[in-house]
Amino acid sequence: QLPSSIQTLPDSLEFHDQLSAELTLNESHLLFETSVIPSVNQALQAVIKRLHNETDALNRLDAVSGDGDTGTAFARAADKMTQDLTNGKLIYDRPSLLFRRLGLIAESRMGGTCGAICGLFFAATAKSLLSTQSNTLIEDLSNAFEAGIQSVESYARVQPGDKSLLDVLIPTVDFIKSRCTQHEFTSQDWQELVSVAEQAVEETKNLVAKVGRASYTKSVETPVVDPGAYAVCIILQAISEVFSATATH
Repeated sequence: QLPSSIQTLPDSLEFHDQLSAELTLNESHLLFETSVIPSVNQALQAVIKRLHNETDALNRLDAVSGDGDTGTAFARAADKMTQDLTNGKLIYDRPSLLFRRLGLIAESRMGGTCGAICGLFFAATAKSLLSTQSNTLIEDLSNAFEAGIQSVESYARVQPGDKSLLDVLIPTVDFIKSRCTQHEFTSQDWQELVSVAEQAVEETKNLVAKVGRASYTKSVETPVVDPGAYAVCIILQAISEVFSATATH
C-alpha cells in the first residue's frame, strides 16, 4: 500500500504495482566504478547535510502559497537516508538499487506532491537502469533520468511549466544528456550543471503553480521560486561540490 500522496496522483498506483514486480525479478548489471563509490557515499552525506541546513529556508518558500512544510518533508527523507546508510539498506554501488531505495524513501517519508514526484522519478529511473545498453555511465544515467521525467509526466500528469521540481529536472537532465559521449564529467561540467539548475530555479518565479497546494491558492504579489525546484537545485549543488573536487579539469 502506497502513501495517500502517491495514490492521489492519477495512474501512479498502477505504475508502482507494475514496477515493484519487475524490480523484484530483475537486477541491473550496471555498477559504479570502484574508484567512484567513496564519492557517491560522500555525495549522499553532503545532500543529507544540505537538506537539513536548508530546512527552514525551504519551509519559508513553501509558506508563501503552500503548506510551509517542503523543508520538513525533505528533512524527513534525509533522516531516513542517514538511517538506511547506517543499516546498509541504502546500497550505493549499484545505481538501480540506489535510485529504487531513494524512491521508496520519498514515497514513505516525504508526502505531498514533492514526495509523489520524487518517488515516481526515482522508481522509473531505477527501472530504466535494468536494461542499459549504452557505452557510458553518463549516457545510461541520462537515459534513465529521462525515463524518470517521462514517468512523472505520464503518471503524475505534471508538465513543464507547472511550477514544480520538474522545471529544474528537465533542463539539468538535458544538460547531462548533452555530455553522454563522455566517460566522466569534468569539474567544468559540474559547474555548468549547477548553473543550469540555478537559472531554472530562478525562472520558476514567473510560473503559475498548477500542481500541489499552491495551485489552489490565490496568486501572491511577490513572485517566489518553487520550493521543490529549489530543493533539487541544492541537492545538485551538494553533489557537484563532492564530484567536482576530484574531477578532471
